Amino acid sequence: MTTVKRGCGDSRTEGDMYIVEEMSSHGTPLKYFLIDPPITPRNSDGSIFRPGAQGMMLIPGEGDTYNLLDWIGEGFYPTIPDFYMEGAAFGFSRKIQRNFDFSKLTVNSTHMFMHPRAIPVLVDNDLDYLFEEEKKMLDMSMPIPFKCPRPEDQHVDSEQYCIRLNWQLIDKYKVGRYEKQILPKNLKKGGEPSMVYNGWTPPVDFDPIWIPGVFMQLPIHAIEVIADPHDHRDLEAIEILQDSHVQIPWRVVNE
Repeated sequence: MTTVKRGCGDSRTEGDMYIVEEMSSHGTPLKYFLIDPPITPRNSDGSIFRPGAQGMMLIPGEGDTYNLLDWIGEGFYPTIPDFYMEGAAFGFSRKIQRNFDFSKLTVNSTHMFMHPRAIPVLVDNDLDYLFEEEKKMLDMSMPIPFKCPRPEDQHVDSEQYCIRLNWQLIDKYKVGRYEKQILPKNLKKGGEPSMVYNGWTPPVDFDPIWIPGVFMQLPIHAIEVIADPHDHRDLEAIEILQDSHVQIPWRVVNE
């Protein structure tokens, strides 16, 4: 488990509640929780289904289980790799509002993450082109920054988009959460002082339209209440959780 403080935005605030998924060297590798390819949920009229104004909402799962659908804004995380790689380093901690219906969270509930830049709209032979570019990288002994957990033969010469290609389509012109530096041969380094990762920039003439999609689904480990020794807002949060009879383990922590 990491000793680095996890945030939600710039930091976690006293008295507030956070949904937590932690990392462990003894657990299942994070990449196996990716949804490959990402899925775009749609309403009955065909329009894209999006979480509500708070960015989080409950959606029905199997049986009586409800899952938490979480919108990951590109203002903080311009790409899926930005969010994924930070979580891989520090775990996941997402602030949740006090008026949330905690009673619907059970031990089987999961946390589903949706990003506005999950799936590129590919036309003509775009997918074949991306696989050809990847082969060129390998031929030049340039490492692939991320390998999909699924068997390779499920993607080669296939019409199915693979989430690993998101690590090859990081927009080299976009200014976002991380300062980005173009390295030789189009290799990109993106990060902040706490974490760094490698990815490829897309070819200059390759600029797809992106649509939202759910790209990862994690089990929820706990709800954390941040201790508030000043205004004692943590007492109200504790009462909310007790009254809801939520089945997810919860605890009070100091930051």
